[in-house]
Amino acid sequence: MAFAGETHGERTPSSVVIVGNGPVGTALAKLLTDLTFQMPVFLTHRRTPPSADLQEKVITSAFFDAAHRTLESLEPTLRLSHDVVVVWTFPTGSAGHSPSLQNSLDRAVQECLDRGCQLLLLSSTGCYKKRWGWVQETDERDLQNPRFEREEHWRRKGAMILPLAGLFGGSRSPLNWLEQGRIKDFSKPTNLVHHDDVAYCLAQVVQHPLPGELVNISSGELHFWPDVARECGRSDLLRPGVGAGGRREEQAAPPRRISNSKLLMLYPQLRHHSFRRFPGETTS
Repeated sequence: MAFAGETHGERTPSSVVIVGNGPVGTALAKLLTDLTFQMPVFLTHRRTPPSADLQEKVITSAFFDAAHRTLESLEPTLRLSHDVVVVWTFPTGSAGHSPSLQNSLDRAVQECLDRGCQLLLLSSTGCYKKRWGWVQETDERDLQNPRFEREEHWRRKGAMILPLAGLFGGSRSPLNWLEQGRIKDFSKPTNLVHHDDVAYCLAQVVQHPLPGELVNISSGELHFWPDVARECGRSDLLRPGVGAGGRREEQAAPPRRISNSKLLMLYPQLRHHSFRRFPGETTS
């Protein structure tokens, strides 16, 4: 794996702080610690600590209580500075947050920026209002949504925002969604990206963060539910009247498709990466 920092001769970060040990945070921590190019990796958790094998690789696994602590309290010896990259994996704003929780999150994020950290905030491509055709970073976003409004606030202050397509992998199984009847419209394609692919992309981004940028992370491909069912050997889950690719003749507007062209332009190493298309595939 080629690093952006190695390719362009840029300074690599002194450490990476991953806030949140969900699927993406855990996958990124594993990837960074498994690489021959080593850097200190801090991984936070709230209720469930990382697996034992990962705890042996990360420098520290500290409790993060957003309601009572700021990021500085993750590790007393950690001094956040301009050569530390912070990857924030969960929403920094939400209509469901209490005022005290929101204030604590705001203080933690502000502290990262005040100390000159390179801050990467993972978002959702649900931020875009456009519901058909190619969706790019220049398209209008729903800034009335508390989450996306807060992310735009931090972007203006220097954070890099990375909207993710729909995540799959691990417990997020498209096959399970089909079996549970959660997919109501088989003819409507979806934009999915595996959490390992997101981690692979982030491993490039942490070497060359771009303050104030908005960059989608997606495979750039559409996933059609009939194809997913057939790939998993579950054609019996298909509903009558849906053909190959899930298309219907009456579909007029082109389906919504999340573009990753900006990502590939800024990080050309990713042009050679093969994104997973179906649950059974592996990355290369």
